[in-house]
Amino acid sequence: MISDRLYLYAIVNGVHPLESPLAGLAGTAVSLLPCYDLAAAVSPVMLDAVRPEPEQLLCHERVVEALMVQRSTLPVRFGTVLSGTDQVLATLAERHHTFAADLSRLEDQVEVGVRVLWDAEAVRRTRPEQALPITVARDDRPGTRYLLARAEEQAVERQLRWEAERLEAWCMTRLKPLATDASTQLLMTAAMPVSAVFLTPRTGVTALLEAAAHLQVERPDLQVVCSGPWPPYHFVTK
Repeated sequence: MISDRLYLYAIVNGVHPLESPLAGLAGTAVSLLPCYDLAAAVSPVMLDAVRPEPEQLLCHERVVEALMVQRSTLPVRFGTVLSGTDQVLATLAERHHTFAADLSRLEDQVEVGVRVLWDAEAVRRTRPEQALPITVARDDRPGTRYLLARAEEQAVERQLRWEAERLEAWCMTRLKPLATDASTQLLMTAAMPVSAVFLTPRTGVTALLEAAAHLQVERPDLQVVCSGPWPPYHFVTK
């Protein structure tokens, strides 16, 4: 059964044909739908056949990276399916200014992910004990015990957030000067308090990774994990 739905991989600059054939999801051929000076890289797809499985995720990534070698490319997140040619062309026309601006801003740029992992229990154990008034500490009523336990939990969470904010500032101070742009998240999970992505020229990737490695040397109690370089998904205008 032939589907009229189209899977969207990326928006590219220029309407000239692909330099070499590209195979998309389920082995279907990737083609370009031109609109003005831009084009959408698409392939036919059955809607219920798109699943975030490793094979499809890797295929999507291979197509985007192959396009980036050929021309300025704006990556689209996995799973974007449009109803057909008319919707693709309408989207290109409606958002032409935004797409063109992003293509110019992100040309020859990639993103590098940096995650900071910690031992949250060790952080909790290092929290200074807060002295409680003797009159309160000796009160053994159930309601008081509950309030004291809640106060302790909140104090621990405040300490963890404070430590995570310090780590975020530390990463940004050291790494952002080497990047074009950056975005961070405080995750406050048991293992990973900070996740960041840095936009950098391809020529700046090595310097950024080396700086991240120095962070690991400075704080051997943490794990600083890098990934990429990837297409700059996080920096595309929503």
